[in-house]
This record gives sequence, C-alpha cells and structure tokens, in this order.
Amino acid sequence: MDIIMVLYMFVLTGTNSIGEFDYRLTSDYLDGDSKEEFLKKYLITRRNVEIELFKKVSESIKIDNKPIWLLNFIGKQDLWNFDCSNVEKHYTTGIYKEVIDDIKSKKNQYNFRFENVFGCLTIGVFSTSRGETLCCNCPGYGNNEKAISLKRLIATTTALLTWNKR
Repeated sequence: MDIIMVLYMFVLTGTNSIGEFDYRLTSDYLDGDSKEEFLKKYLITRRNVEIELFKKVSESIKIDNKPIWLLNFIGKQDLWNFDCSNVEKHYTTGIYKEVIDDIKSKKNQYNFRFENVFGCLTIGVFSTSRGETLCCNCPGYGNNEKAISLKRLIATTTALLTWNKR
C-alpha cells in the first residue's frame, strides 16, 4: 500500500525564531509594549497563521484518495511546559478538532490517521536573531524531559510502520 505521510510540524506557534529583524518592527508590537505584551499578541497572530495553514493542508488531504498519516509535532515544550494542559487543549479541541473531524468525515480510518506529539527537539530560549531573549525556558525542563519527548516522537512514527502493514 502506498502511503503519503504529511509531517506537519509547528514549533509552538512560531516560538522558534522571530526572524532577521527587530521584534519592535513587527505589526504585533505597539510603541511602549513590554516584551511580555508583545509576546502575547505575537503568539495569537502566529496561532492564527498556523490554523490557516492547517486548514489549507486539510483541503489537500481531503481530496487525495491515498492513505495519509498526519503527524502534528508541537515542539518547543521547553518554553511552554508550565502550561501543558492549555497547549494540549489548543491542539485537541476547538478549530483543530473541527478540521480533523472534517477530514475524518471525508476519509475513513483505513486511509487517514492523525497524531499529535508534544515535545522538544532542542532546548533553548526564544530569542530574536539579534540575541534578545523574549521567553526563557521553563524551570526544570532539561535533557531528561527532552529525551522522553523524543521517545514519544519515535514511538509515534514507528507506529506508522504497523499502520502501513495492515
């Protein structure tokens, strides 16, 4: 059986890099905003962009007749681990769930599989390209937690092989 695997990776709605510019020059920054105020608005904007991309990906998945396995890796857990329940809720309810349910209604369990994996590939602060820290790592999140998340990612991708052999 042919399988098309879509690896759909987000790094916590854009908290891997802000790009090659000063965050104060973005549309999310208003003169006088603190870093924290900016970051709240920036994350909302990035989540909206992420949802729009997810909807576009889903449109292609729905019209393809081949089996598709969609892996949504939600990374940078080292930055959001203090808020796990809200992050997990964001990716398992609401608009995300609606999009997945819509795909499932067009496909079936034999030619569509979806998995969320929450984890961390690299541990590092969220900073601008100029080295200005916007968000620090969660206290206590270290290499052990990162290793556990990588094991989850490997186990989930390994499950594709089993699904592929059915």
